[in-house]
Amino acid sequence: MSNGIEYGRHLKAMQYLKYHIYVWLIAMSLSFSVVAQPQLQLYTEHWPPYNYLNEQGQVVGRATQAVRGALEAANIDADIHLTTWARAYNLAKTRANHGIFAIYKTAQRHQLFHWFCPISAPTPMFIYKRSDDQRIKVHSLADVKQYTLAVSRDGWTHQHLRQQGFSDERHLDVAASIEVSMTKFLAGRLDLILNTEAAMTLALRQRELSANTVIKVWELQQSQRTPLCLAVNKDSDPQLVQALKQVFDEKNKR
Repeated sequence: MSNGIEYGRHLKAMQYLKYHIYVWLIAMSLSFSVVAQPQLQLYTEHWPPYNYLNEQGQVVGRATQAVRGALEAANIDADIHLTTWARAYNLAKTRANHGIFAIYKTAQRHQLFHWFCPISAPTPMFIYKRSDDQRIKVHSLADVKQYTLAVSRDGWTHQHLRQQGFSDERHLDVAASIEVSMTKFLAGRLDLILNTEAAMTLALRQRELSANTVIKVWELQQSQRTPLCLAVNKDSDPQLVQALKQVFDEKNKR
């Protein structure tokens, strides 16, 4: 009889121990899964050579490399996603621990994000026409209003030009991405397009077109004075923000 009682107690003890080991293992697995989650979700647009997907499906490019270097220095784990500019901008504005690059820092955007600048040297933006389009004559920014100019939705150039009196309905062709605009522009369905010299050169080369296919007709002077940055949502983890701030403060002292 006593042997049966002892056996029952032993069985209950083993069941109790197994239960708590099981609970502990679940708790530890959940803990590790939380730790393994990236601390930041960063978004950018397809804009070679600054940001683009390589053959392995990784986001790379000049600006991306600078951002990855800053994240590594700050010991921050992040996922970097390629999407449309409008979606990237909206996610960075509305979600904590989300960010966007390469974004021009402007007075209009200043209060919306934590800013980490610069991630690139000044990047002038030019207005281009096709070299075979003899009818287009531009001697001022006001002259551009006579034609249709391609811009990316909610990009700095889109916002800047609207401040200069340009209208989406009359002057601008607003697209989700620069790739869509380039296709339309080179096909003659648009008069003008905005881009940097490096990005335009690469876009033409990828399409096996000569650099003489296009001509610069105007430079947006403001782009020379506006830094390209990483911007992070205002409600993001203060420790992440402080870590990035220290990295950029140190970088800017050099």
